Amino acid sequence: MNRNNIEFSQLPVQVKIALLMQVAAWMFFVFANSALNGTISLIHLTMGLLCCVICFSFKKWARVFCIAYDTLMIGLNLYTIYSEYGRDEDRLSQMLICLVTAILFSLSIYMLCRKDVSCIYRNESNFNNA
Repeated sequence: MNRNNIEFSQLPVQVKIALLMQVAAWMFFVFANSALNGTISLIHLTMGLLCCVICFSFKKWARVFCIAYDTLMIGLNLYTIYSEYGRDEDRLSQMLICLVTAILFSLSIYMLCRKDVSCIYRNESNFNNA
Protein backbone atom coordinates (compact mmCIF):
# COMPACT_ATOMS: atom_id res chain seq x y z
CA MET A 1 0.00 0.00 0.00
CA ASN A 2 1.28 3.45 -0.87
CA ARG A 3 2.27 5.50 2.17
CA ASN A 4 0.82 8.68 0.69
CA ASN A 5 -2.68 7.21 0.41
CA ILE A 6 -2.87 5.62 3.86
CA GLU A 7 -5.72 6.56 6.16
CA PHE A 8 -4.95 7.51 9.74
CA SER A 9 -7.09 4.64 11.05
CA GLN A 10 -4.89 2.12 9.19
CA LEU A 11 -1.64 3.27 10.82
CA PRO A 12 -0.04 1.18 13.58
CA VAL A 13 -0.94 2.32 17.09
CA GLN A 14 2.58 3.51 17.96
CA VAL A 15 2.71 5.66 14.82
CA LYS A 16 -0.68 7.19 15.67
CA ILE A 17 0.54 8.00 19.16
CA ALA A 18 3.76 9.55 17.81
CA LEU A 19 1.84 11.75 15.38
CA LEU A 20 -0.71 12.79 17.99
CA MET A 21 2.05 13.60 20.49
CA GLN A 22 3.69 15.85 17.91
CA VAL A 23 0.44 17.69 17.26
CA ALA A 24 -0.42 17.88 20.99
CA ALA A 25 2.99 19.30 21.92
CA TRP A 26 2.74 22.05 19.31
CA MET A 27 -0.88 22.85 20.09
CA PHE A 28 -0.16 23.14 23.80
CA PHE A 29 2.88 25.31 23.14
CA VAL A 30 1.09 27.73 20.82
CA PHE A 31 -2.16 27.99 22.79
CA ALA A 32 -0.54 28.18 26.23
CA ASN A 33 1.88 30.89 25.13
CA SER A 34 -0.89 32.83 23.41
CA ALA A 35 -2.99 32.66 26.58
CA LEU A 36 -0.03 33.69 28.72
CA ASN A 37 1.31 36.49 26.52
CA GLY A 38 -1.86 37.57 24.74
CA THR A 39 -0.25 37.16 21.30
CA ILE A 40 0.49 34.31 18.93
CA SER A 41 4.06 33.97 17.73
CA LEU A 42 3.82 33.53 13.97
CA ILE A 43 7.24 31.87 13.70
CA HIS A 44 6.27 29.23 16.26
CA LEU A 45 2.88 28.73 14.67
CA THR A 46 4.48 28.33 11.24
CA MET A 47 7.17 25.94 12.46
CA GLY A 48 4.58 23.94 14.41
CA LEU A 49 2.42 23.56 11.32
CA LEU A 50 5.47 22.66 9.25
CA CYS A 51 6.60 20.00 11.73
CA CYS A 52 3.13 18.48 11.94
CA VAL A 53 2.60 18.44 8.17
CA ILE A 54 5.97 16.91 7.33
CA CYS A 55 5.55 14.39 10.13
CA PHE A 56 2.34 13.21 8.45
CA SER A 57 4.11 13.04 5.07
CA PHE A 58 6.22 10.02 6.16
CA LYS A 59 9.30 11.26 4.31
CA LYS A 60 12.57 9.69 5.44
CA TRP A 61 13.98 13.04 6.59
CA ALA A 62 10.76 14.27 8.24
CA ARG A 63 11.17 12.29 11.44
CA VAL A 64 14.76 13.49 11.89
CA PHE A 65 13.74 17.10 11.22
CA CYS A 66 10.94 16.92 13.79
CA ILE A 67 13.23 15.32 16.38
CA ALA A 68 15.86 18.01 15.82
CA TYR A 69 13.41 20.90 16.01
CA ASP A 70 11.64 19.42 19.03
CA THR A 71 15.04 19.22 20.73
CA LEU A 72 15.52 22.93 20.07
CA MET A 73 12.08 23.60 21.54
CA ILE A 74 12.99 21.65 24.67
CA GLY A 75 16.15 23.73 24.96
CA LEU A 76 14.14 26.94 24.54
CA ASN A 77 11.71 25.97 27.27
CA LEU A 78 14.38 24.76 29.68
CA TYR A 79 16.35 27.97 29.15
CA THR A 80 13.21 29.98 29.85
CA ILE A 81 12.72 28.07 33.10
CA TYR A 82 16.37 28.65 34.02
CA SER A 83 16.26 32.36 33.23
CA GLU A 84 12.98 32.93 35.08
CA TYR A 85 14.03 31.03 38.22
CA GLY A 86 15.01 33.31 41.08
CA ARG A 87 13.59 36.53 39.66
CA ASP A 88 11.82 38.92 41.95
CA GLU A 89 8.53 38.80 40.08
CA ASP A 90 6.30 35.77 40.28
CA ARG A 91 6.49 33.92 36.95
CA LEU A 92 5.37 30.50 38.18
CA SER A 93 2.69 30.17 35.49
CA GLN A 94 5.23 30.71 32.70
CA MET A 95 7.66 28.28 34.29
CA LEU A 96 4.92 25.66 34.63
CA ILE A 97 3.85 26.09 31.00
CA CYS A 98 7.47 25.75 29.88
CA LEU A 99 7.91 22.60 31.97
CA VAL A 100 4.76 20.95 30.58
CA THR A 101 5.78 21.95 27.05
CA ALA A 102 9.27 20.47 27.51
CA ILE A 103 7.71 17.23 28.78
CA LEU A 104 5.32 17.04 25.81
CA PHE A 105 8.13 17.63 23.32
CA SER A 106 10.23 15.01 25.12
CA LEU A 107 7.42 12.47 24.84
CA SER A 108 7.05 13.35 21.18
CA ILE A 109 10.76 12.73 20.60
CA TYR A 110 10.58 9.46 22.51
CA MET A 111 7.69 8.24 20.37
CA LEU A 112 9.36 9.33 17.13
CA CYS A 113 12.58 7.52 18.13
CA ARG A 114 10.88 4.18 18.74
CA LYS A 115 12.03 1.43 16.40
CA ASP A 116 8.56 0.53 15.12
CA VAL A 117 7.86 4.18 14.27
CA SER A 118 11.24 4.72 12.61
CA CYS A 119 10.69 1.63 10.45
CA ILE A 120 7.57 3.23 8.99
CA TYR A 121 9.53 6.36 8.06
CA ARG A 122 12.34 4.29 6.54
CA ASN A 123 9.75 2.28 4.59
CA GLU A 124 10.97 -0.99 6.14
CA SER A 125 7.55 -2.00 7.44
CA ASN A 126 4.20 -2.43 5.84
CA PHE A 127 1.28 -0.39 7.20
CA ASN A 128 -0.89 -3.48 7.32
CA ASN A 129 1.30 -5.08 9.99
CA ALA A 130 -0.43 -3.14 12.76
